Amino acid sequence: MKLWLGTLLTASALDIITTTVGLHLGAHEENPMMLFLMSNVSEPIAYCAKLALVGLIVAVVLHAQNRGKRVGLLKVISVMPTVLVVISNVAIVVALWR
Repeated sequence: MKLWLGTLLTASALDIITTTVGLHLGAHEENPMMLFLMSNVSEPIAYCAKLALVGLIVAVVLHAQNRGKRVGLLKVISVMPTVLVVISNVAIVVALWR
């Protein structure tokens, strides 16, 4: 449980950090929902929405786990997209940094 939660929170924080750095270096937001929020509301509100979604994911997994459900696959599925986005963001930041 601790490993999954730590990984999810760390990956989410790194997603926000690497996205912010990438945007300041000239990258473009590829997530349609985040792009909509950033374009029509504000970047901080978009990040708050992302954090709210992470909170919802944590709540769903904890609820399922407390009901005795097996949540191993759900944990992997909830973490992997963010980890892959962070890897992509780092590659973009490195390419733009040069």
